[in-house]
Amino acid sequence: MVRRHIIIPSAKLLRHSLRIAGGHGSALPGRIIEKIDPRFLKHMLAPLPKGVVIVTGTNGKTTTTHMLVHLLRAQGLKVLTNPSGSNLTRGLISTIVEQSTATGKLPYDIAVFELDEAYAPLLATAVPPKIVLALNVMRDQLDRYGELDTTATLIAKAAAKAEMVIVNGNDALLLNKTKDHPQRYTFGLADGLLSQLSSEANLYGKQNSTNTPKIELNAKITSVSSSEEGMNYTVEVNDKVVKNTVPLLGIHNVMNGVAAVFTTSIITSNNDIATTSAGLKSFHPAFGRGETLRLDNKELTVALVKNPSGFTQNLATFVTPNIDAILVVINDEYADGRDVSWLWDVQIERLRKFKGTIFVGGKRRFDMALRLKYEDIAFKVIDTDNIEGLMKQVMQSKEWDGRLLIIPTYTAMLAIRKWLGAKLGGRHIW
Repeated sequence: MVRRHIIIPSAKLLRHSLRIAGGHGSALPGRIIEKIDPRFLKHMLAPLPKGVVIVTGTNGKTTTTHMLVHLLRAQGLKVLTNPSGSNLTRGLISTIVEQSTATGKLPYDIAVFELDEAYAPLLATAVPPKIVLALNVMRDQLDRYGELDTTATLIAKAAAKAEMVIVNGNDALLLNKTKDHPQRYTFGLADGLLSQLSSEANLYGKQNSTNTPKIELNAKITSVSSSEEGMNYTVEVNDKVVKNTVPLLGIHNVMNGVAAVFTTSIITSNNDIATTSAGLKSFHPAFGRGETLRLDNKELTVALVKNPSGFTQNLATFVTPNIDAILVVINDEYADGRDVSWLWDVQIERLRKFKGTIFVGGKRRFDMALRLKYEDIAFKVIDTDNIEGLMKQVMQSKEWDGRLLIIPTYTAMLAIRKWLGAKLGGRHIW
């Protein structure tokens, strides 16, 4: 028998030591426990009164998870989650270690975990979830996942283990893969709004040929508009019409918000959608998902990208007249995806009208530079692999003064987050 009363305090100490040493401590403790106690997740999570919710999909996992946790806590629930975005099973184990008592108890009502598409079925097999929230399937990290059908199949395997599944009703692959689930609910955009969302269908000009099943959405977004407060929207749920605002930019964040609101209403059995929706107004985004920070009297907005649809959507959302400069940082580490050929499918021509300076950095900076050159878009390469050197040059540049939009891939975002944390007094930015 594994002595968890010994394992957990030891793992807590290791995580704390890693944090002091300047690391995140979000993976190594979990990796060790995975080896010595394969049943750890089941033992720890199965007793939770309201079970486990898995949020998965290509784009929007972190934002939607944070929204869902925010709304559930507003309803009075004690929610366990993985706020750092470490979305592999080892990251979940490390989170559980940190949040458990010394005796190995979890004082929570429910767990809401963001999970990588490949790891979602692994957790679902170990601990059958109450709900799988499936956001979308888009071309991403082809060296890991291969074709879209592979990713959709992984998500469907997780959904098959769940008591119920909540699916993006605009995603044809996910709809087809989950069509036989006995408790399936859907959310999404009304037909007239689909062209505003960068998806596999419209990114490649296939919106008229995609064989999307025609279904009646359980939560249907019927109108969307932007304002100084964020994105205003109208949604129809169970014959009720609700108007609300998400304090983030982009129609994709309206989708994320509605998914979180609808899921919250199901978990809590609360039919007051208007009150639940209103909770989003006090939501703050996770780092790298459109959050704006102030440094040296300048504003820095960080918008993570990792695939053509996400990059295109971020260009449409964040490249506004008040942006003075753009920094694109492209890496090709394992977590980014080694294959960066996807850059050629980004609708980068949207930057032709941008009047400010475009900086290019990262380990694959010359791939990004070539992509811009082919579109005849002016840019300046910051020729260094060092994030500190990169950020120093950009921040000290005389070519802009005011607001900088940073568009990084995942590992570049982590490095920028660490750099910003040090500049802002050493605080952890999640």
